[in-house]
This record gives sequence, C-alpha cells and structure tokens, in this order.
Amino acid sequence: MDHNWPLIAGIAVITYLSRIAGIEMMAKRPLPPKLKTFFRYVPIAMMAALIANQVVFSEGEGMSVSYPMLFGCIACAIVLQTSKRFLLAVVAGVLVGLAARYLLHHL
Repeated sequence: MDHNWPLIAGIAVITYLSRIAGIEMMAKRPLPPKLKTFFRYVPIAMMAALIANQVVFSEGEGMSVSYPMLFGCIACAIVLQTSKRFLLAVVAGVLVGLAARYLLHHL
C-alpha cells in the first residue's frame, strides 16, 4: 500500500491542474456542457481506478480478486445507496472488509 501514495498524489495534482487549467482557459466565457461533464467526472474516474486496482490485482501470470476488499466495497456501496451518508458508508465498508479478512484467513 505504501507504493500507492505517489500515485494518489500524482492523480490529485493532475486532477487539480486540469480543473484550474479549464477554469483559467474559460474564465471569461461559459464552459461547454461536454467540458463541464468531463471535469465533473474526472475525480470519480480516478477513485474508481484506484478502487479497482485494489480489488483486482495481478498475481503471477493471472489476475486475482481480493475478496475482503470486494466485500468491503459492496458493503460501502449498499450503505451509501441506502443511507446517503458517506462517513457511515466508509466505516461500514472498512468493518466488513476487516471482518471478511479475518474470517477468510482464520476459518
């Protein structure tokens, strides 16, 4: 996990710069709808890529799924969809992921 921090920082900088560049270039004129949509979905796409990288990873010559991470993500998505509370969803996802990791390794 320690090797992901430079990636996360780089993605954050690129996302920030792309937003600033878009705002500066279009400061005196309205943004086209397609460009607005692009800038709105860049952070979501980056988070999805980071999460997918943690759930599905390469192992040797094939791909593997981290079931604790998958179960945590599913729990987080369900809680977020039903409660609309982000912090509650993250806590639920972490707890389910930890429980799944414990159960899968100790049973």
